[in-house]
Amino acid sequence: MSEVIDTGTAPADANDLQAAAATPDVQTPPAVEPLADTDVEAELQAKGKNGPRVTPDDIEANIKEEHYFTAAEGAFGAAAIAGAGSVSFDRSLQLLTFCVLVLQNGYTVVGKSACAAPENFDREMGARIARQDALHQVWGLMGYELRSKLVAMAAAAEPTPPVSTEPPGR
Repeated sequence: MSEVIDTGTAPADANDLQAAAATPDVQTPPAVEPLADTDVEAELQAKGKNGPRVTPDDIEANIKEEHYFTAAEGAFGAAAIAGAGSVSFDRSLQLLTFCVLVLQNGYTVVGKSACAAPENFDREMGARIARQDALHQVWGLMGYELRSKLVAMAAAAEPTPPVSTEPPGR
C-alpha cells in the first residue's frame, strides 16, 4: 500500500514502530554459535598463528566514512533532489536499512538489513546488522588484496631460471 507523504516533513520516527511491538521477539538459539571476528583473531593469536592476515583492526582502519539511512529516507532524499513536493512509497521502505562504507581508496561498499515485521524494527539494530553485512564484504575485498600481494611477493622471490645458450631441441 502506497501513500503520498510531503517531503517537507520528517518520516515517521523509528521509535514509533518499535513502540508498536506487541510481543517480545522470541528466538531459538542456533546449534552452533558463530564466532565474532574479534573472537577469531583472539583464537588465532592464542594458537600462535602469526601469518599474514586481515584483522578487524585492519578493516576498521580502512574505513574513511560511514553513512546510515533507511530506504524511505533515500526516497525522501531523491524526491528532494528532484524538486518533488511529495513522494509516494510503500511503508516497507522504512524497514530496510542501509550502511554505506567509504573505504580509504574511495571504493564504496553497501550493507543492508531488512526487517520483516514493522513491530520488530529497531533503527540502531538495523544499522548494526547493515554495518556487519558491509564489513563482511570489506573482509573479502581486503583478503583478496592480501592474497594477491602474497602471490606477487612469492613470485618475485623465486629465482630466475638461467637462460640457455643452446638452440632449442638439443
